[in-house]
Amino acid sequence: ITGALNQTFLTQALASRESIIQTARLLETQGVAALNGAGKYIKDARNLLIGGKLVSVEARHLAALRDIAPVPAGTNANTAFAGDDSVNADGLDVKLEATTVLARVKAAGVVTEPTN
Repeated sequence: ITGALNQTFLTQALASRESIIQTARLLETQGVAALNGAGKYIKDARNLLIGGKLVSVEARHLAALRDIAPVPAGTNANTAFAGDDSVNADGLDVKLEATTVLARVKAAGVVTEPTN
């Protein structure tokens, strides 16, 4: 994946503790969903095991970020730990295709032109 990092976004993302946490939550959420979505493409069981370990670590990072961040306005404090951006209505982890994740990252302003 390549793309030009949006320097304005980076400056804003690093401006405060809150913006760092918010940016990290955004990226971890997309990373977990992307790794979950990629699992169906992995054919070698050894690589699937490694992918499972990676997504487990990323999900723990996301959980920690959700734990330390203030609950966003309008969000139920009882469900903020695992929001609907990472857990679906059936209680399962969200899975996204790479194109969706890239579009979301671009829409958030992280990169200017993501490609794969």
